[in-house]
Amino acid sequence: MVCTPKVIAAALTGAAGPETATVLVATDARVKNTSSPKVRTVHYRVEVQMALVRDVWKVADLTFVG
Repeated sequence: MVCTPKVIAAALTGAAGPETATVLVATDARVKNTSSPKVRTVHYRVEVQMALVRDVWKVADLTFVG
């Protein structure tokens, strides 16, 4: 499978402290796999929990939210 995502929108929805944040992300992805040569667009909405680790923001958790 080949998946090429594109971020459509992102929004900070909460910050529990200076080293954590929650972000909602909307993406569209062009998906193609070996069983179907036709490329289709799939919409993903995810809630991402971020953590600041040694001055770098990293994904701590990711949940698909419809």
